[in-house]
Amino acid sequence: MESNNDNWSEKLSETIQRIRKYVIFVLTYVAYCITRYIVLLFQRISWGIMGVEYIRRDARRGLQYKQSAHVQDIIWRRKLYDISIAHPVNFITVHNGFKHPTYVLKQKVTLYCLTKHEAVFVETTENVDIYNSDVIPAFHNAQFKHAQKIITMPLASFHKMASDLGDPRMPIIWISRTWRCGSAIMRQMFESIPGTMVIGEPDALTSLSNLERDQIISKSEYKQLLESTIRILCKPNERAKMVCIKTRPCCFRMVPDIYSTQPSIRHIFMYRNSLKTVTSVLGTTLNSNILFQIVRFIVDNNSLSKILPCVRRKMYDMFGHLNKSDKTLKDTAPNFSSVGIIIAGWASSVSKCEELRTYNIPILPVIFEDLIKYPRKTCELLFEYFHIPEENVTLAVDGFRKDTRRASTILARLPLKNETRRNIEPEKRAEADAILKKYSLPKLGERYEIPGFLSID
Repeated sequence: MESNNDNWSEKLSETIQRIRKYVIFVLTYVAYCITRYIVLLFQRISWGIMGVEYIRRDARRGLQYKQSAHVQDIIWRRKLYDISIAHPVNFITVHNGFKHPTYVLKQKVTLYCLTKHEAVFVETTENVDIYNSDVIPAFHNAQFKHAQKIITMPLASFHKMASDLGDPRMPIIWISRTWRCGSAIMRQMFESIPGTMVIGEPDALTSLSNLERDQIISKSEYKQLLESTIRILCKPNERAKMVCIKTRPCCFRMVPDIYSTQPSIRHIFMYRNSLKTVTSVLGTTLNSNILFQIVRFIVDNNSLSKILPCVRRKMYDMFGHLNKSDKTLKDTAPNFSSVGIIIAGWASSVSKCEELRTYNIPILPVIFEDLIKYPRKTCELLFEYFHIPEENVTLAVDGFRKDTRRASTILARLPLKNETRRNIEPEKRAEADAILKKYSLPKLGERYEIPGFLSID
């Protein structure tokens, strides 16, 4: 009895500590937002007096190309959660100076995100390799954490510089994926190959994808920005003989446009068992902090979702509505539970991959379970497919031995679980099965092989 009381007291203490920590975090974030607003108001006045805004305005008009890269020092940074998309609001900055746009071609300067009017770069410290997954698995989070300066420039300057660079001179492998598909292991595999630079989830692409999805920019602007973004991301690098870009799930809708502008890029689509995808998202991403736990609670409560429909809609946009042209679930999506939203994203992506292959877009589907079960054979087949020297196979297989959770701020503290179909409530299983049926896909948890997948047999 005394032992039970001790356990209860310990759990209560842990809960109180978590709540206290989160309250402090929220209050700090609110203080950050207020401070940033005040700083921006002050800068409108001070930059006008100092002539900073005059140069920025001329640069937007194309009159100050040689001074159109605005360098700013970062004095404070904040994100509400780790997987939030990169944006200039992540930083409070002060004016440093103006540079020629070629300043961003330095190796320690990388493209952070895009807005309707500007390209945003960050400059990181010399001693940190933000491309390395040992630092932080997600490239955008490594940029956020280690940035010392941000550099903004008008899109006209961005396009001119990209045009001067021209198309990438090295082979590019593009990894598209579903949520929680084990793509970190594939990243580590390519990362182990000498002369290969891996960019894991660059939010320059994510922000561009969302600008087009939300119709903030036109289709022609989007295509031009896509071409320039690829050129800048793959700028000349003395250590990179090959570049591998692993994107967020929402960027999969960009593949047809990537193929039309850069047909030499080779594509992989990675996915895993539908049940494992659902349980992994529920057990990790949606369990990583109190905010996501609250979101899931609201989404799975019909009464609260009717009061706060924006929460379910926001979650659907993040996890389910990955392909805006897909109207299969248009009428039923507003009523989905968290399981339904996740499986909708999985089904839409898998279906989209099949569609792209029927259009003769050379995308290679890879099943995570096969990759884990037959690592060496999978590496051999992939290397043959991409014309990578076979002597690197052993190094690539060594990449499988790394713990994918080692540097993740989201996953490191979460327990590993062995999930089965029974862990999903019957009504949610039925919901998932109904969604999958609309895409002519098998029931939740059943293996599905996209035609043309990388077969190990």
